[in-house]
Amino acid sequence: MKAIIFDLDETLIDRTSTVRGFLDEQYDRFFDQLTCQKDEFIASVFIHQKNGYADKLVAYEQACSELEESIADDLFHDFRARYGSDAICFPGVCRTLEELSADYTLAIITNGRASGQNSKIDSIGIRHFFATIKISEEEGIKKPNEEIYRRCLSDLNLSPSECLFIGDNPVADVITPKNMGMKAVWVRSIHYNEPNEADAIVDSVLELPACLKDLK
Repeated sequence: MKAIIFDLDETLIDRTSTVRGFLDEQYDRFFDQLTCQKDEFIASVFIHQKNGYADKLVAYEQACSELEESIADDLFHDFRARYGSDAICFPGVCRTLEELSADYTLAIITNGRASGQNSKIDSIGIRHFFATIKISEEEGIKKPNEEIYRRCLSDLNLSPSECLFIGDNPVADVITPKNMGMKAVWVRSIHYNEPNEADAIVDSVLELPACLKDLK
């Protein structure tokens, strides 16, 4: 095994904390235009984002309808302009990446907007660990389409059998990489059922160095 390819959100980035922190600050920015309470605002928008998979404008529209607010467009444009600049990574991520980079080539494949995902990566200072970073908006294709994985492998000049993928989504981060010939580690998530296809299961990337000893 020569390379480890990471998902970003809920693998390296604590998306839940990042989003809640953003919404807390967003409420303060729009306080004069909102009538709901902050906790109501955060809870409603967060739920309607559906773990990041919902269209963000639709999520704001649904939340504003629920809360009887009328500034969904303004909130959405603020989200596009600012989200990601204050990302929160899981504890120990930078230390773990430092350790792994001594023995493996590292890469990222992530779905999302280029500006938001790049902002997250830069705000926590991890870009220098990765030989290549593939973001779906920049590539015009997203996980689990195999093409975005092939482009990453091409950049690394490696075969699937030389790579391991780690992430929280059972399809995009486990089943598709496994079908292509990679090993795959699933990061346990409350949002998904455990995939039988995973070569290993961890609670966080901090467990990966120890886990790799059993996967070589």
